[in-house]
Amino acid sequence: MSFTPELGVPGMRLLVAGMAGDCRRVVRFAKEVALNHTFEFDFPPSALQMASRIGDFLREGTLSGGSRVLASHAFVIDSRASERALFEISADGIYRRVRGGVAGRHRITGRTRLVSEANRLPNCTRE
Repeated sequence: MSFTPELGVPGMRLLVAGMAGDCRRVVRFAKEVALNHTFEFDFPPSALQMASRIGDFLREGTLSGGSRVLASHAFVIDSRASERALFEISADGIYRRVRGGVAGRHRITGRTRLVSEANRLPNCTRE
C-alpha cells in the first residue's frame, strides 16, 4: 500500500493499494496530471477530474496488449473546503464517488477509525 501526502495539490491525497511497482506508476502519473493541470490552467484539478484521468490510465493499462493488467486500486481523497470528496478507482478504470460506511462484525471499530481519520485531515467533516 502506498500513501502519498500530496500530489502537488494542497488537500488532495491519493491512496493506492496493490503491487508496489504498479502503485508507483499510478502515483507518478497522478502527480504528473496534477502538476500539468495546475501549470496549464493556473488552478488545481478537482477530485472528479483526477479520478477520471487516473481511471483512464488504469483502463488503458488493462486494455493494452503486450503487458499485464495493472494490479492496483486507488482512492482520490480531496479535503479542500470547496470539494470534500472521495472517489474510488478500480483496476479496470471505473471510478465512483464513495460515501463512508462500515459493515460487518467489526463495524464499530471500523467506524471509529473512519471518524478519527476524517478528523485528522484538514478541513474535513463527517457526512
